[in-house]
Amino acid sequence: MLSVKDLPPLLSVRMQAFSPEALRLLRQSKLLRPLMESQAIFCLTDECPIKQELIDLKKAEFLETNRLQNDENLENYFRRVGLDEGILRSNLRATLAVEGLILSQYSKRAEARFLTQKERLDEVIYDLIRVSDSDLAHDIYLRLEGGEESFRVLSNSFGEGPERSRDGRVGPVKVFQAHPSVVKKLISEEAGVLIPPFQINQWWLVLRIEEKRPAIFDEKMCQKLARDLFTEELDEVLTALIDSFIEAAPRLTSSVEK
Repeated sequence: MLSVKDLPPLLSVRMQAFSPEALRLLRQSKLLRPLMESQAIFCLTDECPIKQELIDLKKAEFLETNRLQNDENLENYFRRVGLDEGILRSNLRATLAVEGLILSQYSKRAEARFLTQKERLDEVIYDLIRVSDSDLAHDIYLRLEGGEESFRVLSNSFGEGPERSRDGRVGPVKVFQAHPSVVKKLISEEAGVLIPPFQINQWWLVLRIEEKRPAIFDEKMCQKLARDLFTEELDEVLTALIDSFIEAAPRLTSSVEK
């Protein structure tokens, strides 16, 4: 089975089918990288066996997602995007094959990444009220602490941030996606704790952690991290190849003009 590291010579051969002018037009249209990504997937999966029944299931899912329930709709779709039945099945086959390839080649490394990045994968749900007035923030805090009113009511009444539209609720989100000052609170405090007002720039924040969700290495997490690793390696290879094509483009153009 091929790996991402085997791609450079294979992709270089495939890209030879394009003239320097065609490559220039692809670059101009921002299509060179998407083209190379798709060709990379085909290179990696050409020899991977996939049962026709699985392709049939994937096609049925595709048709339902795109609301192509009858032959006329499907035919119109093919004409609009320049596909046909054979190309569609080839694309679906590649999609299925690359999913298997990613798991087989990256699942062990996915677990290692999880262990080194677990803290950044943890999620949290918290309530937040953001106001621009310090006295108001402290008044809101006292009302919440005394149980006089709910976070939802106070957020709707006084909140000035976008979380107001969600009754002050934020998440579930990755802990480290928040502002660094908020991250410190989320890490150091326990769920259920009402955090006194603190200032970030022009805002005063009142925050309460509702739930902490430590990341676990389950099947879904394994698939996500394996795909991340695959995408990173593929990105590195494609970037280097594109750089080499761009560097060679003037020489190729000169040779064609001669």
